[in-house]
Order: sequence, then C-alpha cells, then structure tokens
Amino acid sequence: MSKPMKVAFWKGKKKEDAVPSVNASAAAAPADVVTGIARESIGLIELSSPGADATVDVVAVHGLQGDAYETWEHDNGSLWLRDFLPQDLPLARIMTFGYDSTVAFSKSVAKIEDKALGLLNRISSKRLNDGSPKPIVFICHSLGGILVKKALILAHERSSDADHKDILESTKAIAFLGVPHKGSDSAGWATFAANALKAASIGTSTNTALVADLKRDSTTLTNISKQFVDRARDLVIYTFYETQKISGVLVVDELSARIGLPNEKMLPVDANHRTICKISSHTSQEYDAVGVWIVKLVKLATKKPKTVQRPDV
Repeated sequence: MSKPMKVAFWKGKKKEDAVPSVNASAAAAPADVVTGIARESIGLIELSSPGADATVDVVAVHGLQGDAYETWEHDNGSLWLRDFLPQDLPLARIMTFGYDSTVAFSKSVAKIEDKALGLLNRISSKRLNDGSPKPIVFICHSLGGILVKKALILAHERSSDADHKDILESTKAIAFLGVPHKGSDSAGWATFAANALKAASIGTSTNTALVADLKRDSTTLTNISKQFVDRARDLVIYTFYETQKISGVLVVDELSARIGLPNEKMLPVDANHRTICKISSHTSQEYDAVGVWIVKLVKLATKKPKTVQRPDV
C-alpha cells in the first residue's frame, strides 16, 4: 500500500515527506526556479544584493515547518523577496534565514536559544567586512517571530560582545506576519500549535509531538514574548494578521497577533496563515497588502535610524 500524501505547511503542495530533516534537505536540495542551481536551505542566504552600495540589511525568518525559500514562494514560482522587493529597494541586501524548525521548537527549549544564536552569528558573519553599520529590518512569519525575539533578547544580554551589540543597535524595524504574541498559558501555545499543524495537514504523530512540546515549553515561549516588549519600544513594528481560515482554522487572529505597543501598526491581510507571506506578482493585491508596507517599513528604518518612528508616520 502506498503512503498517504501529506501537505507541507509552507508550500501547500503534496509531498511525500512533510517534515524533511536537515540531511534530507541537503541530499535533495531543489533547484532554484531562476538559476536552475541546487539551492541551500540552511543558513543565511542572500537573495538580492547591490554589493558595497547596500544601505540596509533585510532578513526574512520562516516559522514552524517552514523553509528558507518555500515559505515566501508563491505557487506560481515567484519569490517576492528576490523577484519584486529589490525593484522598490535597490540598495537593500535581502537575505533569508533557513533552519530546522522542527528541532528549534521541539526536543528542548535550549534548541530555540541555539537557533537564535545561530541567527545572530550568521548575520554578524555577513556584516564583518561591511565597514560602517547598516540598519537591520527583520521579516518574520509565524514562530519565526519568536526566534527573532529570542535573538534580540540574547543580543541585549550579550551586548558586551561587539558583534551582538552591532545587531542590537542596528535593528530598527520588524515586520511580523502571522506571529502569535499572545500565548499567556500552556493552553494558548498548545492551541496555536494544534491550529497551525492542522492547517498544515501534516502527520498525526508529528502534530501530537509538537503540540506536546510547545505546551511543555509554554512558560519559556511566554517569557520570550514578555522580555521582548522592553526591547521593542524603540523599533518600528508592522504587524500583519490573517483574516482567512485555512482548514476551518484562523491560526493567528488579531488579538493573538497584537503586541500592544504604541509603535505598532496593525495591518489585516486578506489571506490565511500559509498565504500571508506569499505574493504572486509585483502588481498584485497581495503586494499592495504586504509588499508595499514592507517597502515603507524599510525606508522608515533607514531614514531616521536613531529616532523612534510612529507606525502611522
């Protein structure tokens, strides 16, 4: 009997393995639709760069069951971070961070810190020969937002390290796409996990295990969100939240997506938890709903890097 087909959360297409391991990804790396060259899925990967002329770093971080490319890639093959955003931000170095999210959000809470530290170190390595520091803007989907928050908390705690201090002081803005900020108790985080994985239509055993892990580690996840609030007051924050259900579930609603800071701009998107981070074309309504605002966010971050910007400016 053949194996039942499963739907990967980030892509929405049928695949034999819904949760690829790092080794499996490396062994069968998909070819890039533009270059035809096998692409890496783990690490910090440049999608677009003007070289020495870059004035800002834009870093995209995927979430649970995500992928450095496919989280942001539309079913038509368009990767908006590479194909559309550089048209409006020609001086931005745009990068995507890939990591094994199954490991990061399961096994033990120490894994979250490991991946967050990995993100900091990868960014630092890209900036070693840059000369003067450039502003950093993060774009996060789903639990990728938790990883970025933890990374900035670590950068603050370890600011005696010059590289970490650079990232802390250079981070000026964050776009959260379908990121759950409100998981006040174990039931809240478990509900998010159950809804997200139900929407992903992945295997029952994986679903059960990840829900249990997130429920067990709920205190740590809640503390990350609480600690981040104090670090976020000087940032420009755009919060995008989905208004469509997927598999009958609204994974992250407005209440869960809201941080509640005065420097946060709320942006509803006519999409579900999977499609909120995918854009079909540069002239699409999807780009108007998300891409145009990302462009504005980056411009705000580079315009007045030392001034707190209200999101409605």
